[in-house]
Amino acid sequence: RTVFGLVVGYGMMFVLSPLPVGAALGRFLSAPVFYPMAQLAYCAYLVNPVVAVLMHEWLVQRRGVVESPFPWFAAFDLVGTFAVAFLLSVLVERPFMELRKVVTPRR
Repeated sequence: RTVFGLVVGYGMMFVLSPLPVGAALGRFLSAPVFYPMAQLAYCAYLVNPVVAVLMHEWLVQRRGVVESPFPWFAAFDLVGTFAVAFLLSVLVERPFMELRKVVTPRR
């Protein structure tokens, strides 16, 4: 977790730097192909701990079936997190965003 945080932090500083490689990396990360994942990022952040615990418990029950659980855990956690995040986004977040447009007067 600490290494991941350091990589993300230094990566952000690198992208914001005036170096040409940092600018190229920033343009790459700003590509439209990443937009759907960026829209789900906050929901994924919220549901990941729950999905991770459930995936871990599910894999522990199948210890005899799965010899190397980490690759399975990583794959199921990633897919499960974004699937639940998509559902949360469609069923909760978007309706509340639309409600905000109705309730909040225009300025």
